[in-house]
Amino acid sequence: MRRLIRFRRLDRPCPIIDGVRIERWEVTFSERRLFAYLDGAMAEVDMPARPWWVRWWRRVFPVRFETREVGSMKVYKVELLIVDHDGIGMQEVCDVIENESYPNYCIAPRVMAIEARDVVFTDDHPLNSRNTSRAEFQRLFRCTSND
Repeated sequence: MRRLIRFRRLDRPCPIIDGVRIERWEVTFSERRLFAYLDGAMAEVDMPARPWWVRWWRRVFPVRFETREVGSMKVYKVELLIVDHDGIGMQEVCDVIENESYPNYCIAPRVMAIEARDVVFTDDHPLNSRNTSRAEFQRLFRCTSND
């Protein structure tokens, strides 16, 4: 017997007829197809319970996660210069860097510190040139960067 998964998209308004809210539910038979149908949209999902024998098996033989040493890894400190053309703000820049889904979680960046300077940015601004951007960065933030 196939499991029936009901879902209602949250981006579609429910019409109200004679004071009664009419909800439009859709169905699918697998989580993979559910994700394909939704394509990133939010939805209210009604998932059926697992069969009794699956619930029994998981209670009798619970999944145990082992903690093991992964091995040595490297930690890098990277200084980035980000020009905020759209004015999204410091917090949003941090969120974009930290919450980007990198393949296979190969890196997990965290913003440890952030500073801002106001500049009038034009096409001929020193930050807009590969030859002068390092010197302008050092002038703005009064620091020395490694090559």
